[in-house]
Amino acid sequence: MDRAIYFDHHILSPPSKEVIKKLAFFYEEKWGALSMPHQKGQELYSEMDTSQQDLYVSLGVGDSYTFSLTSGGIRGFFELFIHFYLEQTRENGKNHFLATEEFSIPLQQLHKLGCLSKVLSFNSKGILSLDFLSASLKPKTALVSCFLIHPLTGIIQPVEEIVRLCHEKEVKVHLDGSHAIGKIFLSLDQLEIDFFSFDGDKIHTPQRVGGLFSFSPSDIPTLTHDPASLSALTLAVKQLTQTQESTSIEVARLRTFFEEELLKALPDTILLFQDSPRAPHISVFSFPGIMSEALLYLLQQRSLYASIGGGEYPSLPYFLNQCGIALELSLSALSFSFSKEMTKELLEKALDILVSSVKQLKKLSFSK
Repeated sequence: MDRAIYFDHHILSPPSKEVIKKLAFFYEEKWGALSMPHQKGQELYSEMDTSQQDLYVSLGVGDSYTFSLTSGGIRGFFELFIHFYLEQTRENGKNHFLATEEFSIPLQQLHKLGCLSKVLSFNSKGILSLDFLSASLKPKTALVSCFLIHPLTGIIQPVEEIVRLCHEKEVKVHLDGSHAIGKIFLSLDQLEIDFFSFDGDKIHTPQRVGGLFSFSPSDIPTLTHDPASLSALTLAVKQLTQTQESTSIEVARLRTFFEEELLKALPDTILLFQDSPRAPHISVFSFPGIMSEALLYLLQQRSLYASIGGGEYPSLPYFLNQCGIALELSLSALSFSFSKEMTKELLEKALDILVSSVKQLKKLSFSK
């Protein structure tokens, strides 16, 4: 059976073998509960202390931050927002939230509690509009939430400017770094943000586990009472951050090869955002004259999996259109996310499949 070629790490990455083994160790050997007053529970405390210390070191986190396990995904965002509301907004009356589209669903729950929210916009380079952000900050704005790296385009957002604008107005900043861990150098202390969240299932852990760091301990529930999940999450982060520099260089090399070869084979294909500050692992192409859904379907029939967003994220065409990209190009776009497992051999196979699929669909389109 041919190996599937997986380019949809935006939504989900397969758990690594090492992480699965780590979980199995806890499930088989150290399955105690922390509440147990005897050795089976008490021995877990040293495991948790070691895991948390390793996690802090891997992400460049100082003692000023507090860590909490979350359930990841939209649920993880909701946990942050609802606790922030209970501890901050309800007391000080600052009930205005600014966020990118990805956070709109959990923020809608706060509307029921009298909070307001506004969706931030992006410019033609896929970068968060600082002018729009500055104009949207109000006296009652409490929190700004966005991704450090946009999940579908791979564009690195201007964190320093975002933090400066927000902190000048005493507004707190939450960044999600799910798509940045292992892709770019990270030091939370240097970012000077208030909250940092990430999903384990984007960095090769099983689903429904994530992490949240807070600069102010009172702003989040400090729940880490799951030694197995904490250990698995730490291992995944550690594996990626320890090899970040060399892996990113290799992934960027393979991505450049993929982009150059695809443009040679299909000259009318458009590589989007090539002049923007991109992380090394994502390419976005538009295939003029072809609907992305049709191409995606044909590719998956040949065991190649790319992405047009959806699920917990807005669709790729929607986001591209919001950036001012023509609708016909937005509706023809696919995003390809690379992982450390990608090889040149797999890319050559992927190029054959992709090029032949595009040509096949173009023939069908022109025949009409």
